Amino acid sequence: MSGVKEKNFDNCSFKITLPRITVFDGVAKVNFKIMSQKGKESDVILNEIYLVDKLERKYDKYYTGFCKLKEKAHKEFSVDVPIKGREFLAAQAYAFFYFLSSDGYRYEIGYSFNRESGEKLDYVMRSRLSQEEFDRIENNIEIEKKKTEHSIVLIEPDDPETIRIPEIEEYRKATLQEMTFLQNEGGRKYKLSNGQRISDSNGHYTYSFEMEAELYISDDAPISLNVGIDKASGTVLVCEGFQIIVIVDRDFGKQVGQALMSVEPWKLLEALAKKMEKASRNRLAMMIIRSGPKMATDDPAVKIPKGQMEAMNAVQRNDITVIWGPPGTGKTYTMAQIAKEAVKKGKSVLAVSHSNVSVDGVVKQTVAILREEKMESLLHSGKVLRYGFVRDEVLSQDECASAFNYALMKNSGLKHRMDRLSKQKNELIAKGNAFSRERDLIEKDLKALRAEVRNAEREYVRYANFVATTISKVTIDPLFEEMKFDLVMFDEVSMAYVPQIICASMYSKEKVVLVGDFRQLPPIAQSGAKQVLETDIFSYLGMVKGSKVCAHPWLVMLNEQRRMHPLISAFPNKYIYGSLLVDHPSVSTSRQEVVGRNPFEGKAINLINLSGAYASAMKNSDNSRFNILSAIVSFQTAIKAERNGEKSVGIITPYAAQTRLIRAMIQDYRKANQTDIVCSTVHQFQGSERNLIIFDAVESYPASKVGWLMGKEVDSVNRLINVALTRAKGKLIIVSYVKFWEMKYGTSQHIFWNLLKYLMQSGNEISVKNKTLASYVAELPETKNIINYRDFDIAVEAFQKDAERAKQEIIISLPDGELDAETQGRILSIIDIAKKNNIRVLCKTKDYENLPEDWKRIAWASENAAFPMIVIDEKIAWYGLPKSRGCFRDKNSTFSTVVPTYYRVKGEHTIEMIRAFSGLDYREIDGQRKTFLEKSNNETIDPNDKGTGSGGLDAFVRKKEKCSVCKHPMMLARGKTGKFYLKCSSASCKETALLTSDLINWYIDVENVTCPMHRCGIHAAVGPYGIYIKCEQGHYIKPGEI
Repeated sequence: MSGVKEKNFDNCSFKITLPRITVFDGVAKVNFKIMSQKGKESDVILNEIYLVDKLERKYDKYYTGFCKLKEKAHKEFSVDVPIKGREFLAAQAYAFFYFLSSDGYRYEIGYSFNRESGEKLDYVMRSRLSQEEFDRIENNIEIEKKKTEHSIVLIEPDDPETIRIPEIEEYRKATLQEMTFLQNEGGRKYKLSNGQRISDSNGHYTYSFEMEAELYISDDAPISLNVGIDKASGTVLVCEGFQIIVIVDRDFGKQVGQALMSVEPWKLLEALAKKMEKASRNRLAMMIIRSGPKMATDDPAVKIPKGQMEAMNAVQRNDITVIWGPPGTGKTYTMAQIAKEAVKKGKSVLAVSHSNVSVDGVVKQTVAILREEKMESLLHSGKVLRYGFVRDEVLSQDECASAFNYALMKNSGLKHRMDRLSKQKNELIAKGNAFSRERDLIEKDLKALRAEVRNAEREYVRYANFVATTISKVTIDPLFEEMKFDLVMFDEVSMAYVPQIICASMYSKEKVVLVGDFRQLPPIAQSGAKQVLETDIFSYLGMVKGSKVCAHPWLVMLNEQRRMHPLISAFPNKYIYGSLLVDHPSVSTSRQEVVGRNPFEGKAINLINLSGAYASAMKNSDNSRFNILSAIVSFQTAIKAERNGEKSVGIITPYAAQTRLIRAMIQDYRKANQTDIVCSTVHQFQGSERNLIIFDAVESYPASKVGWLMGKEVDSVNRLINVALTRAKGKLIIVSYVKFWEMKYGTSQHIFWNLLKYLMQSGNEISVKNKTLASYVAELPETKNIINYRDFDIAVEAFQKDAERAKQEIIISLPDGELDAETQGRILSIIDIAKKNNIRVLCKTKDYENLPEDWKRIAWASENAAFPMIVIDEKIAWYGLPKSRGCFRDKNSTFSTVVPTYYRVKGEHTIEMIRAFSGLDYREIDGQRKTFLEKSNNETIDPNDKGTGSGGLDAFVRKKEKCSVCKHPMMLARGKTGKFYLKCSSASCKETALLTSDLINWYIDVENVTCPMHRCGIHAAVGPYGIYIKCEQGHYIKPGEI
């Protein structure tokens, strides 16, 4: 029907998708797709686009493109319509498209854009072309065909022999080796627990979880999350040690008990290796790979140009500049100034880093400088954009700097619809309909809307002058495939793989700036390619040769630090940076307010020496070390600082287990109190700073040597300690059992021992030697969950009340058998009363031989009784009871406890961490776990008994099973492969037998055995790999543990 408006494309030889209008400075970009109709072919010219905005202002663009549509074909159109510098008001706008087709028709298609309903098709109208119009169309089609036929397509050579460079090949193979390792190790589901929703912004939900295994996953790595039957997709915001923060597209509520996460980190490396194949064709990449190492010198570090102006000038002079920026020297500020100068000149800039925190920092500083220098027009016109998920809370609310927010602001119709749907969703949740069908439909609509915003966001990023994102995003996001920048800056390059730096440089047309500090943490690799991938760019370029720092034509140093109080910076300056740093005059005065607050008023550097207290440390099942007393002292010191007005407090530990324990204390404290205290591992804290930093060193007896993190090779430990110290702006507090370090490293140059000596000589030391430790610990603030009883008698009275209220069990851990003669009887009598009240009492000791005879009635020997502790019903822990001599032994030396501590500890999360980490549910003999059962009241004490007696399944086997050869009792044994079997208990008989599931289930039924972890039913069965024991909650148990 000629000239009739229709509501669909049924009578049209093609159809188009709903157009998307994105408004830029001076341009309205119209994006849509044209597709052939089934069974139809045509040649089509888009002759005109005509836009009308809310104020009825008209804008048009003539002859915008040609396409040849065969059946099932389509073409993407992206048309820039000039809007003459006006603000195009798209909330209530119209768009008209005029197509000329070889089927003999002119097509007029109209769309309207409404804030409430979004865009919609208004009509499709076709009319016959006049002969003159038809001839003109035929002529244009012929011209377009000839253009297409004679166009030149450049195809890059595909022969690998022409691009193979040895250095690139080595890195490419190392990347693939790491990828293969992660495929094998990472291709499984990881169990997450204790999930907390941190934020809900624009339909993206940020959750923090704890992990059972320690993982290292790149920021922005893709993941999927399963909670029950519900599934969500997302990315990693940050992952360090045993904590992960993810952003997903589904709301699972405020708290998530357990979840399963699937992650495919190797895909990032796969994409990286693929990009490396083209590195030899890139001038700047080849300069880094080939020219950089050849330019290395042996000139000393004093010859390195220094200062911010030198860095700025070097960027102007050189195609490649490497900026060495020690802590507090203004790396981020310098990068922001470089970016500002480039953008002022109309240049395009890409800023990347491996972490979201680093990227956010550069963007925040750049935005601050632009606003300060009255250059806000660059922000309002979308010239400076942070692409990807924003971790920084302030930046995430910025309408201009966040690309997603900017896209929403410029597309008010989308924003209005998103706000309306979010409001409807919240109303449903408030009414208790969180899991209704209506909620599901809203979530689907929100997901579709977010996709539209993301599409608009990408268009704005294409037009921006300054784009900042993670290197992971650059590696895998198709948006960057066709993008090139005049300048590429890479922050924190010491933590990046060299292949990542090469990849980033390939996006630059003119210049590359690499910024970082080789005295901070290195990149982490887990495969056999560690040596290649963990060599940072500074070492690769020959700027660092072992412990020597050398000048290089590309290298500039920022040497003036403005972060740390001079007493804090003095140590890293001397021991890490070879006295190359200078303090800005301001740091002597600007930190006085922080220094002047309690704790340690007027003291910038402080040492809490726990020598003389029973601050024992042990490893958890993941071989990560923790120290309960040290954690309590660090946590309470942080609380004291906060209560005295310091709002910027951080606790740093070298071990993930200690971090998790202190975080549990903070989490329990937060239930009744507001606090901004943060606790992280050293790796998590890189790039951050706080006014006051507490470094909890953790290490102590009964360990025979320092743990892996604090005792590995010199350079790694130096980097670790350097990062920890230099996070502090005004006050530094070290918590350490100094005697342990003195015995292990007293004659060495170990960096941490040097630090302890520096603090003892130049700082404020709280110690037994100075007669200040007891009073300091006693005066630490109490909380609802952690109470320090200064008087033993009052502590025992409180303990007795707790024991009388016990409902199920009391677990006792005794590291020292030499209990206090005057007081041990009082504790034991309280325990005996509990036993008479049918409370299960489990007691284990590491010093069974010296234990009083009365205690041997209830105690078993165990190697994993490291802490003087009593735990009641998994709700309350008493640290320091019963009172003992509390000795640590090191070779021929003995160190007794002279500052006893009696702590009553509560808190769901804290007690759970203490229970799990300490292995309270089992005994350990000769390195093997043994079941931990209550000792029988009728147990007679053999003078030769060592407390290792059998219990559980082993005792049952000895009682029920006889050797078929010599008739002696059989016993439970474990082979070299870890499998359990039966063997004769007679030393002269070698007879063995299979351990059967029937025997195990017989024991379970007779003794009413439950899962030691979940207290639920268990059952033994035979699987493909032999016998297994599984509880009702899916936990697998070894025969030696029941």
